[in-house]
Amino acid sequence: MWTTSEPADALVEFGESTFLGRTSYDPNLDSSHVIELDGLAPDQTYYYRVVSRDAAGNTKVSDNNGQLYTFHTLLPLLPPWSDNMNTGATNWSVVTSDGSQTEWTLGVPGNSQETSAHSPPAAWGSNLKGDAIDSSETFLISPAIELIGGNSATLHFWHSYDFLFNSDSDILNEGDLLLITNNATTPITLAQYSDDITPGWIEETIDLTPFVGQVIYLVWDYEFFTFDTRAQAGWLVDDVSITITNVQPGTVQISNNIWQANYILSGPAAQRAKGRTATITNAPPGKYVINFGDVLYYQTPPPQTNNLVSGDTNVVRDTFLRDLQAGTTIRIDVSSSGAQGNSNSADSSLSADGRFAAFGSYASNLVSGDTNAAEDVFLYDRTALVFTSLCDPGVGGVIACPCANPPSGAGRGCDNSAATGGASLAASGVTSLSSDSLVFTTAGEKPTATSIVLQGTASPAAGLPYGQGVRCVGGTLKRLFTGFESRVVYKRQMIAAELPEGLEWLPRRVPLDRLGRLAGWNVIIKATKPRA
Repeated sequence: MWTTSEPADALVEFGESTFLGRTSYDPNLDSSHVIELDGLAPDQTYYYRVVSRDAAGNTKVSDNNGQLYTFHTLLPLLPPWSDNMNTGATNWSVVTSDGSQTEWTLGVPGNSQETSAHSPPAAWGSNLKGDAIDSSETFLISPAIELIGGNSATLHFWHSYDFLFNSDSDILNEGDLLLITNNATTPITLAQYSDDITPGWIEETIDLTPFVGQVIYLVWDYEFFTFDTRAQAGWLVDDVSITITNVQPGTVQISNNIWQANYILSGPAAQRAKGRTATITNAPPGKYVINFGDVLYYQTPPPQTNNLVSGDTNVVRDTFLRDLQAGTTIRIDVSSSGAQGNSNSADSSLSADGRFAAFGSYASNLVSGDTNAAEDVFLYDRTALVFTSLCDPGVGGVIACPCANPPSGAGRGCDNSAATGGASLAASGVTSLSSDSLVFTTAGEKPTATSIVLQGTASPAAGLPYGQGVRCVGGTLKRLFTGFESRVVYKRQMIAAELPEGLEWLPRRVPLDRLGRLAGWNVIIKATKPRA
C-alpha cells in the first residue's frame, strides 16, 4: 500500500529476481493505492517496485533508491493437517464486515443448537452464544496449506448450523464454504448451505483433488440479515482436517461410431478433441464427464458419465461387486442404510461362493462408533438387504419434479404442500423365500393425502412423471400398500406423538404382502377414526 500527493494510477513490477518480469496494475486514479499480487509461490523472496502516473502523464517510481523493495511469502502448512480447535487460534484469521453484529469466535458453544463442541471444549462459532441479532457477515479463514505429497486430497470437518428462514422478515441466512488459492483471482465456492438445519454435529467431506499442488485457504462465510431481531444459532465449525494420498492413476478410453464426432471431456484431465477413439493414460483420479457436440445429419447421444452405479456422488474410491451371470454391478462400501462412504476403500476379496466380500476402507460412517481414524476391514453379505435410492428428481439425468417442487435432499421424493421436504422410503431386514423379515418404512408424506407404495420390475433411468412427483419404478407394477387420509399407518415409536384430530391408536396386524414383516414386532399401531 502506498499514497501519492495527487490522484494517479498504480503499477507494481515484481518477480523472484531483480529482473522482475511480472506486473499488477490498477488504472483507476486515486491517492491511496492497494494492489493484490496473485500466483505467489510459498516461502519465496520477491523483489518489487511501485510506479504511479497522474492524468497529465507525470510518472513517479519508488524503488528503494535503486535497490528494490523485497518481501518474503510465508511457509504454508503441509498435509496431513488437523486442528481440533483446543490449542488456540494460531494461524487462523477472522474478517468481519462493518455493521456485522457478530464475528467468528473460538470458545465453548452455548447457542440454541449446541452446548458443547464436537471435541470439547472449543469450537469456532459465527454467533457462539446465540445472541439476538439482525445482521451478520463474518469470514473464518484457515491457515495456508500447500496441497503436496500426493494426487488426491480430501477435506473433513464437523459443523452444526441453523440456516432456516423462520419468518417473512428473514432476508438472508446462509453459509458458504469458499476456497482461495494462489492461482485464482476470485474465491471458489466448494459448498453452500441455506434454508436448512442440522440435527446436531455432522461431518462434511469435500474433495480437494482439483487443487493439488496449490496453496489454499479455506473460508467459512456466514451471512444473516432479518428485519426481526432474534436469537440466532448461526454456524459452528470443529475438527477440521486435510489428508492427501497417492491414488494409482488410471486410463480413460473414449470411443464413438463416427469420425466427425467432437467432444469435451471435463474432469481432472480435461480435453477437447474429435475422432472415433482416444486414450488418456496416467489419468488422475476423479470424476470425468464427456459431452458430445452436434454433428451435421447425426443425432448426438445424450451426455454420459463414468458412473458404475447411480447415486455415486462421494468422489472417493469405492468398491464394486460385479455379478457376471446377472450382468449387474453394485457398490458394496456403503452403510446398512445405503449411505455412501466418506473416504477411500480398497484391498477387496471375495469368498469362493460369492456370498461374502471383504474390503478395507478409511470411511468413518459405514458403521456406528468408528472413531479410530484408521483403515478398517469390513465384511459385506450379499444376502443382506442394502436399500438405496434408485433416482433423485432433477439429479443425474432424472427428470425434475413436475410442479417445480424439488426435494430437500437426496433419497427423497418431490416436496408437497405440507413442506415436509418430500417423502422418503427406507427398508430393513432380510429378503428370503423361507424367512422374510423385510420392513418398509415411509416418512415425510403429507398427513392428509393418499400414500402409495409400489413395486416394479424395472427402473427407468430418467424416472416417469407421476402426478406431482416422479415415479422411479416401471415394468410390471404391484401396489404394496395404500394409506388414505383417515387410515394412515404410523411407526410404533411415534405412539406418544400427537395424532391428527379425530384419530385414535388401535393395535392391528398387517399382512406380509401389504407392508412386510416387522422384525421383532408382533403388532403395529394403526391410527384410524373411531366408530360412532
